[in-house]
Formats: sequence, C-alpha cells, structure tokens
Amino acid sequence: GDFHFFNLRVFLAPDITGDNVAEILAAAYLGRRPEGEQETRGAGLFLINPATGRPLWRNISLELGGVGQMEIASVDGEPVILLPSGGVEVINLQDGQPIEEESSSGSSLERWYAVKDLGDGEFLLASTHGDLLGVSMSGEVLWDYPGVADVAVERGDLTGDATQDIFVRSKLYFQDPEPRARVLYVIDGATK
Repeated sequence: GDFHFFNLRVFLAPDITGDNVAEILAAAYLGRRPEGEQETRGAGLFLINPATGRPLWRNISLELGGVGQMEIASVDGEPVILLPSGGVEVINLQDGQPIEEESSSGSSLERWYAVKDLGDGEFLLASTHGDLLGVSMSGEVLWDYPGVADVAVERGDLTGDATQDIFVRSKLYFQDPEPRARVLYVIDGATK
C-alpha cells in the first residue's frame, strides 16, 4: 500500500509560467500513517508544469487532512488557493507560501474578503473569519461553510423517538473571547 491512493486531489490552475498552458495543482495527504511512522512523507501541495511534469513548487508543511473543497480564487488580482479547514488558509499560487494579511499597525490580521465568480449567477465569498459562502447575484446565501475552531458532540434521544441522536455544536469561535455557538445541528439517529 500507497497511503496516498485515496487522498489525492488534482485541479487545473492558472498559467503562471507564461507558456499559455494551465498548470496542475495537486494535493496529497496521509489518511492514516503506517504503524510506528511519526511524519507524513510526500504529503503536501504541489504546482506542476504539465509541459515538463516537474513541480514548479511544493509545500509539505501544510496540514491538508482536514481541508474541505479547495478553491482557486483571486486576491488583489493575484491567483491564490483557498484551503478551508476551521478557518481559511490562503496560499499564493506563485510560490506555494501562505499569505498573511497584516493591518497598518502590523499587530493583527485585518478582516478581508475574497470573491470568485462561480458562473450561473453565483459567486464564492471567503473571509478571514474562516467562512466560505456560496451566494447568488441577488444576495441569497445558497450554502455556507462557517469557520469553527472546535466542536462538541453529545449523544442522546433528542427527537423523542427512542433512538439515539447526535447533537453537534461549535464550542468557541476562534477570534471571539465569549463562548457562543456558531453552528448547531442534530443528526436524527432513526433516519441518519
């Protein structure tokens, strides 16, 4: 076994070499590690030149196991990769390094938003709060992936039908000092 077999994602990316051929963005992570192995080997994010088959860059320091659907977007006219996982990490497509936005004082992260047109009258909105939203041109939120730093799960009969249900709630939003839930949902044990 190849531990990466089921954990490989491949996308077309904008041309950054100037040869008018789209690059290939590949992400791989270890779903599980061989017994006794401490480090992930060969896992990471790679931008590949399809003309040569060679990586233009690789970043093996990213934790990709918990990343949702990756997206290529534009921030200030530059192509970036959005990695949603609790928050949204923004990676520069040119060199594969994280982009850190600083305020004018240099002391804390500014709140900013990135938008990508998804076509068919819809667009993707990402924020430094860690939220991803699918929004229609009329402003209706079609789906959301809220930024949650930690969740709590509780079991019990919550629907009154004598089956065990699951209650999931966010414990604390990572930038908010007050404990409040951003996500609450119940999974019905009878219907799943």
